[in-house]
Amino acid sequence: MIEEHDRRYVLEARLHEMENEFLRIRQQMTSLRGLERTPERQARLDELTARFDALRDEWLDVYREWNTLED
Repeated sequence: MIEEHDRRYVLEARLHEMENEFLRIRQQMTSLRGLERTPERQARLDELTARFDALRDEWLDVYREWNTLED
């Protein structure tokens, strides 16, 4: 089915985008953890943690949808 194939392609592309975003967030978090913990840096780390958690939830939803499609 062409529509399902197109949907699979869109979902795979989104999963790839999210994996790249995970890497960017993790790199930023790692660099912040190595620095002195100022209130500003802690706030930024908290913001990145929240973004990471939200992205993880979205990734799981997209992955589950992708996983239901036929090969």
